[in-house]
Amino acid sequence: MRYEWADVMLMPENPSTLRIARVIEKRVADLGISCRYLRAVPAEAYPDGWWGDSGYSVKWIDVTLPINWNVNDLVYTAQMFRGLQEVLSYDFRGKFGALVAFTDSGWVPRLFSIACERDGIATVFMQEGIAVQYFDDDRGVSAKSAIMGVVRRAREIVAPRLFRWVEGGMHMQYACVFGSLKAESLIANGKLPERIFVTGNPLFDTIHFKPVEANPASRTVLYIHQEFGNKLDAMIPWWRALVSASRKLDARLIFKLHPRSRLSVTEAQNAIGI
Repeated sequence: MRYEWADVMLMPENPSTLRIARVIEKRVADLGISCRYLRAVPAEAYPDGWWGDSGYSVKWIDVTLPINWNVNDLVYTAQMFRGLQEVLSYDFRGKFGALVAFTDSGWVPRLFSIACERDGIATVFMQEGIAVQYFDDDRGVSAKSAIMGVVRRAREIVAPRLFRWVEGGMHMQYACVFGSLKAESLIANGKLPERIFVTGNPLFDTIHFKPVEANPASRTVLYIHQEFGNKLDAMIPWWRALVSASRKLDARLIFKLHPRSRLSVTEAQNAIGI
């Protein structure tokens, strides 16, 4: 079956997820699967240069919903109800066969997943960043936080499909995750194992795992890059010093880019000069 828009609709929300989506598009193209990109926020709502150069070359489909990027809880509640009413007015059958999004714990992807479920369209969660483990926090909260906590609990009771918080990957039909830890967490929360696929990070990894030897034959330095919002110019001297120090130790350097990094492996190598 050929679909009017594309076989798969990718729904990136930020430049990091767009980079992952572009890699997915290239890989599935070899299988004869077509992709396009779904945008539910008006183009003018994004800051200038938000998508970078890549944003101009993707094939966007605009299905605009009345939901903004930065909203407080009270406004967000009303917008989600209006957004659900509007998205359900569309008939996506025959338009695309699967929806791939990078979050399903709330906001616009939650609305589209509800509409797709109604129309018999598969929905897929693609992990964006590291797996997060949550712990109870017994510290005191401010009055505002306490009030908003009541609001969140109330709206979850009134409209659980819209507002009930779930771990990323629980709401959509299928989940593609980076590794076993995220898969185990989803299974512990009740997701069926046959609906979870360990793919690695499409931006950096192949389908096959790349384990680090438990007893390496030579000295090995593992550097795990963190996304702290530092500008690239500030990071390059540190990275070059790390490379230099590893060479002096005659050690192999394993440089693991953060999953949300906006750099490709080649770009990182060029920046460092290796």
